[in-house]
Amino acid sequence: MVVVEAPAAAPVRPRPQHRRTDIQGLRAVAVLLVVLYHAGAGLSGGFVGVDVFFVISGFVISGLLLRELTATGRISLVAFYVRRARRLLPALALVSVVTLAAGALLLSPVDETQRVTGRAAAAAALFFANGYFFLSSGGYFQQHAEANPFLHTWSLSVEEQFYLGFPLLLLLGWRLQQRFRRRYPIVLVGLVLVGSLAAGVAFTYAWLPGLPSFATYPDIAMRFAFYSPLTRAWEFLAGAAVALLCARRGVAHRWATPSAVAGVALLLVAAFGIDATDRFPGILAGLPVAATVCLLLAGSAARSNPVSRGLSLGPLVALGDLSYSWYLWHWPVIVFAKAWFPQVPLVGLLAAAASLVPAVASYRLVERPIHLGRRLPSRRAVAALAVVCVATPLAAGAGLVAAVDRSWGRDDLAAVQAAVRPAHADLVSGCASTAPLGSAARPACLWTTPGARGTILLIGDSNAGHLTEPMIGAARDLGMDLQVATSGGCPFLLRPRYFSDACRQFVEGSLAALTARSAGYAAVVVSNASVGYLNGPLATGLAADAPPGTPDGQRQRAVAGWASDLGRTVAAVGSHSPVVVIGAVPQYANFPGCLARSVLASRAPGCGELASGEATRVRADIVAAERGTVRGLAATYLDTGDRLCRPAGGCSAFVDGRIVYRDGAHLSVAGSELFRADLREALRPLVAVHHETPR
Repeated sequence: MVVVEAPAAAPVRPRPQHRRTDIQGLRAVAVLLVVLYHAGAGLSGGFVGVDVFFVISGFVISGLLLRELTATGRISLVAFYVRRARRLLPALALVSVVTLAAGALLLSPVDETQRVTGRAAAAAALFFANGYFFLSSGGYFQQHAEANPFLHTWSLSVEEQFYLGFPLLLLLGWRLQQRFRRRYPIVLVGLVLVGSLAAGVAFTYAWLPGLPSFATYPDIAMRFAFYSPLTRAWEFLAGAAVALLCARRGVAHRWATPSAVAGVALLLVAAFGIDATDRFPGILAGLPVAATVCLLLAGSAARSNPVSRGLSLGPLVALGDLSYSWYLWHWPVIVFAKAWFPQVPLVGLLAAAASLVPAVASYRLVERPIHLGRRLPSRRAVAALAVVCVATPLAAGAGLVAAVDRSWGRDDLAAVQAAVRPAHADLVSGCASTAPLGSAARPACLWTTPGARGTILLIGDSNAGHLTEPMIGAARDLGMDLQVATSGGCPFLLRPRYFSDACRQFVEGSLAALTARSAGYAAVVVSNASVGYLNGPLATGLAADAPPGTPDGQRQRAVAGWASDLGRTVAAVGSHSPVVVIGAVPQYANFPGCLARSVLASRAPGCGELASGEATRVRADIVAAERGTVRGLAATYLDTGDRLCRPAGGCSAFVDGRIVYRDGAHLSVAGSELFRADLREALRPLVAVHHETPR
């Protein structure tokens, strides 16, 4: 047992040991913010509820350790970790196992959904979910990450990782205080808080001159800031600092109401003023953290203030008691509901409300009895429970991954998986990167042809990437080399405002490298997923790019903005090399998951099909605008719809009965070969006039 004796001087002032109902009410507010955000209730910054939880956790844990020190004169680390295990592990294990079982039955086995769910469950069981999502996803706000029923466990992993080090920090401070009679606990907490905050801000905004890899990839730096316990620790420590200061000095009653009002105001600004497009956590995380600090100070000063009284109302306190369980259950239920009932109005809100049922049941039957009961009197029993709670979801997650890898023993699923799973050459070769063309951080990605007379460049987002194989073939047919530069989610477009800093660096840096090339490219092939951008939430930003005189209407302005940006790009590239623009492929919702929505369900009606009217609505105006812009600049335009859509109307993800898509927005490797001849013939007249000394 690790203990520390209480200081002989400046004794810690004991606090009342009854429960703080205002804190339980604040937990309720935090979980409501998160759940409403996930449910799509229009609360743009609801994800800051997690930051509120972090501050509360630091405050409560520090208070518990202070009370133990005051009552016994020592701190037991073993007892602390036993309490944490009883508090967190059983409920998490239950939710994980149930979610994995539901995922095995309800999630599609033909795409990556089940596999990444199993891996995420294993990471969550080991309290490494934050690391898993940092390494494997484009970030918390990315669409593919949001389809993972374990995404929300990242915050639990951050919390547990913080718990590993925080008691040791306090122990060090108290030992120093015993020896030197100085207030070392608060000093150490303050120093680490400032360091963590500085790191969080630096990584969020990529202010890292000494770390060129992160400076080159600012979105990766921000993702590190979001998921890392090193850059989140200051939020816990803010709560810890409040607990230490209140224990030492207390808070004057007169500050209770002003502090409470300030806390409410700051929290409202954070919840409604921050959104997923902001760089977060960074400086903006200071809003929910400061709000929570103010509310904790107000309740510590005088719980008679109106805000603390409101937070202490029975329904909020009850919901606060339920907050951990509801947080665990709400997200998997929402994910499954959206996967199976995407067209149901308010499906997210309905699912969030429904998730209260298992939350209440698990709270009463699992969380509360084990956490507060006396059924596990010995530490050996708790250790055994911890092993079971970690090993069971770990084994279940590994089992789900193994079942998917074996196609659940079904030949029909194996055939579909074989069609959609092979990755394109740009991904395999590392050509899909946020680093710009010509950067030392980007591979050359050059496919050579003996005696080549020049080089063709394929550039764009992932819709350029899925053309890598037919472009390699077409270039070799024409006696040319091929260079590939792609960046997923970043269209190669010169824009006034970019989707991200990394996208701006990719586009502008690549254009600079392209135009600086002395010989010029034989041709530059540009392909972007215009259909996806213009039929999604990013259309709002594109509408702002519309030239003056564009008719009113969000859709018209978005298409006009895209065409205007495309025109600038083609003109800039075309002044140095001939340009071919490839129109975006039609897109299909829930593909290929709809081919087998689960191991129990067959292909969904309309899977991989666009009716004539729908195809016209989502695509025709985009193709017309792109074609007119490109041809007006004497460049070449190739419409992928000529092969993927029927003359009579409508489009399909199947050609001659074969699957030609790997997901709803990208061709499969085999499907992309449909375009080899089209690409070759579009490029032939351009490269025929190119004169470059053969290698």
